[in-house]
Amino acid sequence: MFCKQCAALTRQLQHDPLAEPRAELLTGSCIWTDERCRDWCSECTDKVRELFHLRYQITVGDSVPAEAITYFLELERWFPNWPFFRPERRSPGIADKIRRMVRHNTKRTCIAIERMDREYRKREADQTQEHRTNG
Repeated sequence: MFCKQCAALTRQLQHDPLAEPRAELLTGSCIWTDERCRDWCSECTDKVRELFHLRYQITVGDSVPAEAITYFLELERWFPNWPFFRPERRSPGIADKIRRMVRHNTKRTCIAIERMDREYRKREADQTQEHRTNG
């Protein structure tokens, strides 16, 4: 999963009892602030994104292939102290909260993108109209 350097970095990550989950758009999941390492290489970061989404699927009860579950559990044995694998972070008890958080963040982002798109199109139309008027 991780290259040698990133595996060592991951083993150094410590649980922070004050860590908060944050919805993350690229993975469509939640990530706690103590689960990531800014020094991971880009290849390992991409692999971790897939893991975050897998944990989201497990947490909210989505259908997950058996081999993905096996992979997840194998990684947990390799990195047992990584805060990512804390049982309460994939507990069915937080499924609704996590699902709502991700949906809310996705919806809010889509609305913001639509707003930016409308503003861009309006500016373009205004510039085109100005060009026609002055040109």
